[in-house]
Amino acid sequence: MYFSFIFYQVIDEESISKLFEACQTGNYDKVDGYIEEIVRDGLPAAKILEQCFTFTLGSEVLTDAQKAKIFQKISVRKLVFLE
Repeated sequence: MYFSFIFYQVIDEESISKLFEACQTGNYDKVDGYIEEIVRDGLPAAKILEQCFTFTLGSEVLTDAQKAKIFQKISVRKLVFLE
């Protein structure tokens, strides 16, 4: 039951949007701090990546080349989580 609860948890759109904005600043500490805050709220890092993928896919601000670069980075991190 515990695992199904975590699986269905969702990070709200506003939090993912703020994370995306933090990433655009290029400030690693800001991004790291924001991710730590989300994880402290009990959400797994893999869920953050999954929702970042969905958010990026729907972004009208990014070019296809930028999205491809982001997806590549997400897939590498997701592979690390699975190992």
